[in-house]
Order: sequence, then C-alpha cells, then structure tokens
Amino acid sequence: MERLKVIDSGEEIEAIWNADAASLTRRVREYEATRAGATSGTVGLTFHGISLASPPEGPLQRLADAIRGLRDRVHWLNSLRAIPERVPQFGVPPGQLLPDGSNAGDYLARDSLAGAELVRRVSAVFERTTQHRLDVKRYALAGEERYSIAVSPIGASPPVEIPIVDTGEGLAQPLPVVVLGCLAQLGRLPDDSILAVEHPELHLHPVAHAPLAELFCGLAAQARPPTMLIETHSASFLLRVQIAIAKGDLSPDLVVVHWIRALGRGSVADTITFDAAARPVGAGWPPGVFSEDLQQSRELLAIRKSRGFA
Repeated sequence: MERLKVIDSGEEIEAIWNADAASLTRRVREYEATRAGATSGTVGLTFHGISLASPPEGPLQRLADAIRGLRDRVHWLNSLRAIPERVPQFGVPPGQLLPDGSNAGDYLARDSLAGAELVRRVSAVFERTTQHRLDVKRYALAGEERYSIAVSPIGASPPVEIPIVDTGEGLAQPLPVVVLGCLAQLGRLPDDSILAVEHPELHLHPVAHAPLAELFCGLAAQARPPTMLIETHSASFLLRVQIAIAKGDLSPDLVVVHWIRALGRGSVADTITFDAAARPVGAGWPPGVFSEDLQQSRELLAIRKSRGFA
C-alpha cells in the first residue's frame, strides 16, 4: 500500500509510504502523514491486503473497523466454480459461501433438513435456466450421514435423477451463483451485502443467460436489495437487463454499466447509464458493440446468395 487518504467527518488524513529497499522486508512500514495538508510526522502501519492491523486511534481506527465490516458483507464468486463432491458428509453449517462455491451444496443440504425453502428456490431457477429440477438426496453410508445434489431433466420419460457431478460444467458451474442469489432473495445474507460475481453465465448456453439475468434483476428490484457487481461478456445477459428496464420491472437508476476499454497505457472504465426506455445515456457506449452475430449472419446470407443457394 503506497498511499492512503482518509476523509472522516470533514477531516482529511493522507499517508504516503516512505519507500526504501530496507523497508520492503519490514512488517511495520513508515508512512509520512499529513492532516489538512500540513505534515504531522510519521506513522507506522501494517497492512494485510487492504486491512489495517492495529492502527492508531481516530480516523485510521474507524477505517480499519469499516474494512473489517466490509469483509463480512462481501460475497465473492470467482469465474471458475468448484464441481460439487459426489457424496459429501454433512459438515458444520456454512458461515459464508466460499469464492469457488465449493460449499454451495452444504447450504442446500442443511436447508433440506429445515423446510427446504432454499432448495425449492434454487430448483425453480434451475428449471427456468437449465430445464432441470434440483433436489438433495440424503444417505447413510458407513454410519455417516451424507448427501448428494441431484438434477432431473424436465419432461424425461421415464423420469431420471442424475448426480450433478455427472452432468458436466453447464449445470455445476451456475449452482453457487444461483444459491447465492436465492440466499439474498430469502434475506439470509447480512444487511447491506455486496454480491460480486465473475461471469455468472460461464459454461451456459446463451439461451440460459437471460433467465439467469432475471434472477439478478429481481434482486435489484427488491425493497432492500444487495449491491451487486457482475462481470460478464454476455450480450444476452445485458439485453435481459435492458428488457427489465424497458418493461418497468427495474428502475434505470439501479443499473450502471462500467465498460472496460484497453488503451496503450492501460485500461479505462467508461460509465454507462440508461433511460426509461433502456437506451444508453452518454457517449460511453462503444459503437458496434455486440454486432458480431448480426455481421456474421449478413455475411452468411451474402455467401449463399453469391453461390446461388436457395
């Protein structure tokens, strides 16, 4: 951490690391501190990531407390989620969804013992998104209580249940995403939670992107919605958000798109908002974005015409 600025109740404190070769190995590093623009001496600070360890009392202490509270409210899922185990044991009740989603099944298994409302919510989203129902199967194996997450294709004849571990990435990858969304729906996350999800649509057919986007649109439209930061490359996902705005199901004030553009010197984020008709506002919307499919379709039609195909 090279530079830190804290504005607290009108008071501004800035700390700049006195960088030198010897300090690279120190646990406590010295920072030149200023208050209201005037130098106030040096202060020793220790960082764990962005968290401050044992800061001095005052604004820095309040900042450290706020960051610790933020840590408990952030629910982050990375872009490659774990495949559920085949028949895991019932463990201790999970406290927070892990970044790889590996304990998503634990939430469902525990819920199946207490009304199964979460299981029903997750299954309903799976039905819309993947055309599969989802359930939790419990087993006694060698004196241990175990469970399995199973899915059933809608309309299969005869009916069949398949362990989700045997269905491939297309069903296993969205499971933690859907579990996290349904936990938020049911109010089972801390107040003012932040949902940070990388590529929720990963490994899903484009047809399934829209119903997954509807899950997040529904969360945003709640009376007390979580803050959501969604990273996606999916045109279908974004279009479904715009459709929700145009239909009046989602206020445009609740949606902001940060479009990341690569430049020679680095990257910049263009901020895009929408009007009530879901049209992008401002100049940040890239020209020709998401037009690749249309261009390729036109090229295919031109080739057919030039070669005399009906």
